[in-house]
Amino acid sequence: MFRKIAIATAAYLVCSLALYGCNSPVSFVVFSKSTRIGLPYWKEISVFIVVLVGLAVLIPPRQNFIPFSVRLPVFAVLALLLPTVIIGAYADWTRTELIRQFEADHLIEHSFFRSIREAPADIVQFYLHAAALKNCVPYAWSYREMAFYELRPGVAINVLPQGWLKMCGIGARP
Repeated sequence: MFRKIAIATAAYLVCSLALYGCNSPVSFVVFSKSTRIGLPYWKEISVFIVVLVGLAVLIPPRQNFIPFSVRLPVFAVLALLLPTVIIGAYADWTRTELIRQFEADHLIEHSFFRSIREAPADIVQFYLHAAALKNCVPYAWSYREMAFYELRPGVAINVLPQGWLKMCGIGARP
């Protein structure tokens, strides 16, 4: 049994490393008071998916499609992978719709999947999930708020393309 748990843990860590770029215990976020993403019902959807994966993989069916010896590692990987992919697609779709409604003059976007790999490692936070320029006012995207927020000029000069800064005179000294 210890061997199965060790293999499942290793599978979880490898999958987490591939998805997030670190060994983040992402499944525990579902059960915490995390507000890192402002999507409605994302925690409930994640828990529902994990329960379905558990029922499909861990409860023995009449025909054994998954050998008993690998069920726990398969569960660990699918319980991390499926909620991440589904919530990521949901977040990308929602973000795309909200950005379209924002009607920015200029836009830079990154996928949710790139954001989960880049942003946690960026302690100083030079990484932007998305950036927009509207009427020469710079904005950055927040997954927590699921909306753009205005960037202060002192921040904008560190994260926006030089072309945007020059075009709008952002950070230029009089």
